[in-house]
Amino acid sequence: MVTSTVSPLADFLFGRTRQSVLALFFTHPNERFHLRQVQRLTGCGTGPVQRELAAQLAAGLLIRQREGVQTYYALNANIPAFAEFRALVLKTAGAPAIVNAALAPLTGQIVAACIFGSMAADRLQGQSDIDLLLVSDTLDLPRLVEVLAPAQKTLGREINPVLYTRKEFDQKRRTKAFLQRVLAGPRIHLLGDPHVFE
Repeated sequence: MVTSTVSPLADFLFGRTRQSVLALFFTHPNERFHLRQVQRLTGCGTGPVQRELAAQLAAGLLIRQREGVQTYYALNANIPAFAEFRALVLKTAGAPAIVNAALAPLTGQIVAACIFGSMAADRLQGQSDIDLLLVSDTLDLPRLVEVLAPAQKTLGREINPVLYTRKEFDQKRRTKAFLQRVLAGPRIHLLGDPHVFE
């Protein structure tokens, strides 16, 4: 289920149903959904979802595809300013905001956290997981997995956390090719000090 109210800015910009529908489509950009799927995955009622899909169709944000008796909806990447709108949705109601909200209770224990990999590189595929790099001296992996479980369910994507203590991170950033590639590549900063990853 896609949650709403993941950020005050999202609440200001978009109503609850709009947040949920936008988050669903933008966190699954290469997929299409029929009405009942959108309703089930967002947890919103049929009427509000129908109105929201109609509004997004009218705005050109979605396209409608008929296949037999079924009608599917998908993102229309050909609208003006699509990249900018996508960035706004993802930052306020999309996967980074949802992961950030899940991690928020642990803020005091997180030195730094970022998303890397296909999501950060804007190459997210249908079932791509979300790669998360975290530095913390007090968190352990079982606690982190427990905290991320609701976000993982909401997004319908596996969240793959990579956790280091500050000491491990400082040592491995110089010696491990994997970490060097992550730090050289695109990242979406979530919590803590962004300079840790520079």
